[in-house]
Amino acid sequence: MYINTPKFLEEKKKMLGFIFRLLIFASILRLVYGQFMVKPQNQTVLEGGTVQFNCSLYPINFSDVNQVRQWRASDLLVIGNHEPGLLPGYDRRYYYVSDNQEELNLRITNVQPEDDGEYECQMMRKDIRMARASVFLNVIG
Repeated sequence: MYINTPKFLEEKKKMLGFIFRLLIFASILRLVYGQFMVKPQNQTVLEGGTVQFNCSLYPINFSDVNQVRQWRASDLLVIGNHEPGLLPGYDRRYYYVSDNQEELNLRITNVQPEDDGEYECQMMRKDIRMARASVFLNVIG
């Protein structure tokens, strides 16, 4: 019977090796897919100064990526899920800055004492748990 022939067993071994390599590759891709390339860092700034928190995921080459990018402030409110640019409210001092779909940086100008606190970068891609990175802003003034 063909199933027990050396040729069949060799083909089966090749196929299992291919499947194993494919599973390893998929596991590595899944690990990197939702990981930060640049995590924001805690910062201290003088009142009236400018601060920028940088945040980006490892890039991917999929054109159909559904992604949520946003920042959360210390009051637990989402600052905004917007495209780069000036964010509504916040006395025209909060901006999203981004050069590509993998990053979303938060810039705060004319920093005030009420800006002091924790911020969290939140990014989520389709089928991947949300990646989160918390930072603290210390305002001296």
